[in-house]
Amino acid sequence: AAQCAIDEVREFGVGAREMAGFKFTLNAEGIPIAAYAELQKAQNGGKEPDFNAMMPQLMNVSFAGMTVRFEDASLTRKLLPIAAAMSGMGDEAALVANAGAMAQLGLMQLNNPEFTKQTVDAINAFLKDPKSITVQAKPGAPITVAQLMGVNPADPGSVIKLLNVMVSAND
Repeated sequence: AAQCAIDEVREFGVGAREMAGFKFTLNAEGIPIAAYAELQKAQNGGKEPDFNAMMPQLMNVSFAGMTVRFEDASLTRKLLPIAAAMSGMGDEAALVANAGAMAQLGLMQLNNPEFTKQTVDAINAFLKDPKSITVQAKPGAPITVAQLMGVNPADPGSVIKLLNVMVSAND
């Protein structure tokens, strides 16, 4: 028997005038109608879906891409002085100057120097001239949930490579 499935590209965005905008796009294929119905039922009932029970249905769902984008319209400039004061760095310039180094320390555990450099460069460019920052996953071919579940948890950087994750600023 053929299994009915839904292929979707979903885009969600929210913005606040003269502050910022946020966009999220997800491209998933092969979502079983039964799983989609279960998600809708949980949402309509105000409950969390039981993903453990749904996992067998979701293993063949494929992920073809995702984009998360923050578009600044002045919010960053308003928040930087507050963040600098809270961090104890004194002023905004010190925070901006050290943000890349702080991010680099956190990203080192991924053991992916190319991704770390790309991300640090994007953070530095964004903080110096806040326009936009984008995180995009664009695998060469769709990746199934089963493939993602099979990734070695001791090698989190392999997910970055598998999904071809890229970070850019002001593009």
